Amino acid sequence: MHASRAALVLGLVQQCISATLRADTLYNLTFLHVNDIHARLDQFQPIGTDCDSKHECIGGYARLKGKIDELRRKYPNSLLLDAGDEWQGTLFFSYYDDGRKIAETLNAVGINAMTLGNHEFDEGDDRLAAYLESLKFPVLSANLHTTSPKLSAANILPFALFEKHELAVIGLTTPDTPRVSSPSRNTTFSSPAAALTNQVKAIKAAHPNIKRFRRHVIIGGHSHTLIGGMSNAKGKYPTIVKNAAGKDVLVVTSFRFGEYLGRLTVLFDKNGEVSKWDGEPIRITADIHPDKALAAKIAEWRKPFALQAQEVVGNAKVDLSSVCQHQECSMGNLVCDVMVAFRNSGPETAHVHGGFYNSGGVRTSLSEGAVRRGDVMNAFPFKNAIVGINLRGQELWDVFEGMFNGVNADKHKINSYLQVSSDFEVKFDSTAPVGSRLLSLKLGGTPVDLRKTYTIATNDFIAAGGDFFFPPKPRDASVPSGPNMAAIDELVIRYLKRHNPYVPPAVGQRLRNVSQRDASPKPDPSSTPDSSSSSSSSKPNNGDPMDGHPSIWGDGDVGGKPGTHVAVAHPGTVGGFPVEDGAWTALAILAACITLIILGLEYIGRNLIY
Repeated sequence: MHASRAALVLGLVQQCISATLRADTLYNLTFLHVNDIHARLDQFQPIGTDCDSKHECIGGYARLKGKIDELRRKYPNSLLLDAGDEWQGTLFFSYYDDGRKIAETLNAVGINAMTLGNHEFDEGDDRLAAYLESLKFPVLSANLHTTSPKLSAANILPFALFEKHELAVIGLTTPDTPRVSSPSRNTTFSSPAAALTNQVKAIKAAHPNIKRFRRHVIIGGHSHTLIGGMSNAKGKYPTIVKNAAGKDVLVVTSFRFGEYLGRLTVLFDKNGEVSKWDGEPIRITADIHPDKALAAKIAEWRKPFALQAQEVVGNAKVDLSSVCQHQECSMGNLVCDVMVAFRNSGPETAHVHGGFYNSGGVRTSLSEGAVRRGDVMNAFPFKNAIVGINLRGQELWDVFEGMFNGVNADKHKINSYLQVSSDFEVKFDSTAPVGSRLLSLKLGGTPVDLRKTYTIATNDFIAAGGDFFFPPKPRDASVPSGPNMAAIDELVIRYLKRHNPYVPPAVGQRLRNVSQRDASPKPDPSSTPDSSSSSSSSKPNNGDPMDGHPSIWGDGDVGGKPGTHVAVAHPGTVGGFPVEDGAWTALAILAACITLIILGLEYIGRNLIY
């Protein structure tokens, strides 16, 4: 709403910051940060699939380590923080099946602290515990509570103190984790706001020489949000919010997969207040020198599955987009048609009227040309079973009405967007009043009868209530068995082999937004950004509440006004959450995100930071 004005202020500070970064009067601390790597240990294409000779290759932990080591030499006062979701997404995770290669990589890179994402729970508590035992740095989650024996012994901490820098780092995990991943019933997640308040009190009680908390940075993950100076960015880096005391809170994140490394340098004055800042997301391109030792390890780890991953299983006539966050997409169309074809293919499966699939389960795009087995496995890494569920017509109507409104029939926020098979014809108006956005719903060319029961193909995650498309309740789900039973990635591979070359149907015929304002498809965030310029200022599941869905930054029609940023709800709160002491934190993004909160510590008897 004040974008142009804010950009001007940021630009003015950028011009003078290099002249004011002086250690004799001020102290600067650099935060390096990553999030949502999703097992991209090796370099990859911008769409997230494995590299080939025809496309640009970016990222990879060997290059990240090379850049991190360079920045640590340049900024000796620095911390490297990881906002979670290291697990799930490539064969480096699924082939080794226990995260041990990820742990070895993170130890080599030298992470200083990390929080847990929802995907760290995809294999259950015990697998996570074994992974955590291999890590050589603090793992933080203040709102995680567990009685699982192995996970309890894994020493997950609510916070870490870095007394050298007079900082506390508190980790928080999305409370929706039980509905979007697979923690045991013995592991629960409390309100992030309450957990943060409790931990501040705990730190005060344990360290009475700390007078108050003042400096503050939020390092977020989970939303796969691109911020910075790129033309397709969703906001500035850092995004600035005000706490109740009117102080700036710096909010940063670094997109996804390790395509970017975040670098935020914060300047503190003699009273410990944030004075200025400078930073940018650094794109990890092919010209960055990799760490040779780590590159060699990763190459060795790839060998056991390389031949399997390189098998060509089909050809795509055009690029298949996974930009499914708020709209129909070609990858979503593919997987939904695959489900229906599978369920209607033989006597061992109950036939279905149509199918839908959550967009969070579509992880990467497919490029035009040869499609390899590894590409499909990376696009659909969760190994979900395809099931049939029975829904009355009224329930179907409520599912889509709720999706377009952003809340289900129980008024719980919906965390994703449905892709549908060719059997569906859905018309909606995203600008209509809440509760009346769905205009028409057809199956097989016929309007849905609200009293009739329909059998719908979907994945077992959605059938169990994942992503909150419908209120949780016992629901019969027919699970096929026999020789044709397979996880979704294998079914897509079989389909592509039979439909080779694959010519995707036109996008826009299944989910039709009749609103003129919002009908145009949003740009593809997986395309290569045109710059990374800095901005500164004065069973395994496949749902992600914010994995590319209507985001904390207010992008899209659900969850915020287009183009807005987080803001203080009213005096004494940030984002609707209470703020203690009026100066220590901002909570506007905590309800849905995986977050690290950086709190400055003012010690009794010290006036200067050092």
